[in-house]
Amino acid sequence: MIKDFLKIFFIVDVVIVIFFLFQSNIIWLINTQIAFFSSLIITFSSFVGYSKYIKKQTINMCDNNVDIYDKIDDKYDLYSKINDKESLNKKPEEILNQEKKKLKFQNSIKNTIKTFRANNSIYRLFGYASLLVGFFYLNNNQLLSLIPYLVGFAIAPISVLLFKIKQQILNNIM
Repeated sequence: MIKDFLKIFFIVDVVIVIFFLFQSNIIWLINTQIAFFSSLIITFSSFVGYSKYIKKQTINMCDNNVDIYDKIDDKYDLYSKINDKESLNKKPEEILNQEKKKLKFQNSIKNTIKTFRANNSIYRLFGYASLLVGFFYLNNNQLLSLIPYLVGFAIAPISVLLFKIKQQILNNIM
């Protein structure tokens, strides 16, 4: 799958390179290529970071001795025994609303902490650093042109779109 995606990624890039070479516009070619390689590094570092995060989470879920079916069936732990007498006097709707608020807040913080490492992997930070270095290099050498720079970034979404179209066509054939 990654090889197919890389093929499409580079085919789109080669088409753009050939187009700008025929146009004899080296400034546009330099801008698109620097933006392309920066977006390529960011895209694949995001993929690597998230895939490592998902693998780690699946291993952690399999290693825990928690009953997965119980977590699915009783998401808010409503069927566990209630030990405090205050809770017995409250209406079930009040208890449910309080617990939902607690879980919503806890889950948002927990999710932020858990995904922080996946979002800010060293690979991704390297990609953003290459983006900044490339941008400042072009700007300091008076080579920066924003339109071709954005065209270089458009290579990634265009490639993803073409990859998805190719997958849909192959899935419909089979």
